[in-house]
Amino acid sequence: MTVCTFRRECLFEDEEFEAIAENVWLSVTDGSGALDLFVVVPNHVHGIIWITERGAVGAQQPLIRVGNAEGVRRSFRQRPGRLLRPYNVSPSHPARWRAVVRAFKAASSKRINNLRGTPGMPVWQRGYYEHVVRGEGELERIRQYIVDNPRNWAGDLDNPGKS
Repeated sequence: MTVCTFRRECLFEDEEFEAIAENVWLSVTDGSGALDLFVVVPNHVHGIIWITERGAVGAQQPLIRVGNAEGVRRSFRQRPGRLLRPYNVSPSHPARWRAVVRAFKAASSKRINNLRGTPGMPVWQRGYYEHVVRGEGELERIRQYIVDNPRNWAGDLDNPGKS
């Protein structure tokens, strides 16, 4: 999942706004999913959300570590996360991941606008980019993309400071 700031403003160059996006992201699944890697870069957020079925946890499923990738102002390091056993992942419930993205955008917008004194102003572009991961190889490729994203920011087409 990728969400971009309104007009691709480099809002998250401000560490307070970046921290808000990170904190909201970490709290947004509400028990209906699990978080995998994510990264907050100056004008967008990438993340992997595991949408889960309610019910028994699969005893045979391996533990995975969830965490995040850090922003571009600090040297990259993956933070250790908590261990969890994923539920049965269900890409057939798009309403759930739409609700997660909607909740993330709403809560982070409110906090950012309160901090900058601009209630009701847009923080995020309408919509977002989504992709259902269909295999372990694809999952690893997307995780690597997220890990590499801060390092590639200097050459990103959406970086207004691109040389």
